[in-house]
Amino acid sequence: MLDQAPRPIPAKPPLWRWPGLKHAVSGLSAVAIALSCLTACGGSATGKIKASGKIVISFSQLVPENLPLWIAADKGIFKKNGVNVEVKYITGQTGLQTLLSGQTQIAAIGAAEGVSAAAQGAKLQYFAALAPVFTFILYSSPEIKDAKALAGQRVGITSATGSVGIATKVALQKLGVDPARVTLSPLGEVPNVNAALVKGAVKAAVSHPPGSLAFKAKGLNPLLDMAAQHIPYATVAMVGKSTFLTSNKAIVQKITDSLTEAAQIERTDRTTATHVLKTRLRLSDDQTAEQTYDFYSKEVLPAKLNPDVSQLKTAQNVLGAQDQKVRGLDLNRLVNGSFVK
Repeated sequence: MLDQAPRPIPAKPPLWRWPGLKHAVSGLSAVAIALSCLTACGGSATGKIKASGKIVISFSQLVPENLPLWIAADKGIFKKNGVNVEVKYITGQTGLQTLLSGQTQIAAIGAAEGVSAAAQGAKLQYFAALAPVFTFILYSSPEIKDAKALAGQRVGITSATGSVGIATKVALQKLGVDPARVTLSPLGEVPNVNAALVKGAVKAAVSHPPGSLAFKAKGLNPLLDMAAQHIPYATVAMVGKSTFLTSNKAIVQKITDSLTEAAQIERTDRTTATHVLKTRLRLSDDQTAEQTYDFYSKEVLPAKLNPDVSQLKTAQNVLGAQDQKVRGLDLNRLVNGSFVK
């Protein structure tokens, strides 16, 4: 259980530089499969959990936006506050599938994933926002100096319905480029997208620290800094099935309080926060960890973890352009702000 000190991690290359490329499963198809399994197999993440029962929380990308969750787990805050939590890394759309099928109770995911699932009939609610703004910068390969030159080129994303995909479309639109004029290439995970951009397999992609810190030395061009604009968007937020949140208010309150406490540690305890970052992301370079910490603690981490409809609206706008079910969603039903004090 990750409430305790993390186990030693074998020496490996930093995960944000991982060279392998994986193809992502279609987000909406994955959601539909998970919902079908939930109905057919009788799985449920909605029942009342005993006070001592284990709550499994998943996170779907190895990105620093998850830092409050990691601090709460690795520094024993969940345990101190009387809640038995296991934090698991479940990649990509699989994290959403396990939530819908009842294998996990809470997931740290983005707005796009939850909005897509809700459009397919899932009853989900966002109850705490760890990263309530776009955290990305759009970069291009060295030979591309202007966004207009991206027409007809491959642009890397994690998945068509993920937060990286949404951010990419928004960034292109802000630069006057129709996303339909580029080839969006799903590559599965953030480290894969970074690796593809550095190798030239794609001509542009959005990224953020720590992966993006090496881009300048590689000659990559920053075309748009979305993080500096503080555009509302739930890049990473805590989500549970609405019936689970209702049936387990005391437990969810302890989890939210623990995350709030962890966020305060991120904000004020540089040593602890950078240690967790280095451990979770396998960062061996102190300067990289320090610069990553500065970016997220100053530019991304909110004063309070309140979820808000505005953090979901961009996902609805982008996904709803081709999906009537998404356009018809009442986003107020997807937000539960009662747990953040």
